Amino acid sequence: MNFASHSMTRTILTGWSAACVGVLFASLAAQGASAASASSIAFNNMPDSNRSFKIDQSERTPIASVEIDVSAPSNVLVQFSAEAEAGETDDGCPCSIRAFLQADDEKPLPVKRINVGAPAVTEVSKYEHDRQEITGSLVFPVPAGKHKFTFIAQQVTGKSKQLKIDYPNLQAIAFPQNP
Repeated sequence: MNFASHSMTRTILTGWSAACVGVLFASLAAQGASAASASSIAFNNMPDSNRSFKIDQSERTPIASVEIDVSAPSNVLVQFSAEAEAGETDDGCPCSIRAFLQADDEKPLPVKRINVGAPAVTEVSKYEHDRQEITGSLVFPVPAGKHKFTFIAQQVTGKSKQLKIDYPNLQAIAFPQNP
């Protein structure tokens, strides 16, 4: 094969490849558009620095909820983020907090456990309060219809009466299941 014919073959394959890639992108874009139109999102963001959620010492404390209405069976990604704080003092700590996610009236599922109120934070590091990030996510398969998802916190260890959650964010994003 001489250089000229090789160059032409390469150009033809490039053109054919480009056409295939174009068809592939068009197909994916159409699927993405239909999936996006069928997807839905619900969110609850509370950036208010003057609003905290005191965690009950023995019971589970609902922090935030969202409702989402899905038109078909879906996988719903539920994710949360917040800041857990030991309070004005670390009395009764160290403590641990467990975070749960609950779908509708089902049993809450544990997602994460963190420690907060370590004496070294205030005594050694000289921070005013011990604050720890608490984040997590789960996927819930759900049938078509309206569903409620709740982020719940519970004190698991320690005797503090000052544990609280600040800046909670909760999102639920529905992804329709393939038929």
